Amino acid sequence: RLQRAASNAPGAEFLVLLEDDVRVDGAITRWPTSDAGGVEDFRWTAPMSDELLAELERRSGAKPSYEHYGLCGGAIVAVAALAEIRLDDAEAFAEEVAALGRLDDRVGRWNDVTLAALLMARGRTVAPWADLKQGAHPPGKTAMTHNDKRWYGKPLAEDERGMCAPPVSNAGG
Repeated sequence: RLQRAASNAPGAEFLVLLEDDVRVDGAITRWPTSDAGGVEDFRWTAPMSDELLAELERRSGAKPSYEHYGLCGGAIVAVAALAEIRLDDAEAFAEEVAALGRLDDRVGRWNDVTLAALLMARGRTVAPWADLKQGAHPPGKTAMTHNDKRWYGKPLAEDERGMCAPPVSNAGG
């Protein structure tokens, strides 16, 4: 989905993952200093397994830039970095995800871990992004906030319904 979005946004340098629990609080004022920027998640998540981190270093030739992952909703990813994750061979891609998943069972189950691992396996950098927060971290004003679930389960107002369309099915093609 991310590569499709990137291919439909010619000239875009970055994509932001706007999931349903991301609140946009203002314009981006601090661009990421890495290829992918996410939440500062080391306070509440376990790092990637030592085995996975060692494999990412072996593949890329560099120590992984971040031991956690943080690429949940609100994360920002460089389009050029996404292009390096080749999806033209679905079988090879599935095998790569499965192999990395054997080293840390969150790969292949959690999108944020999977994306971070795939990027760092190619030598790309992942780091916390100063314009995205979760809870009170980082403190101060940011462009986006992840994990805002206050609207979950609430119906749309009648005048808002026209702004939304049902999901497009990929069935049959």
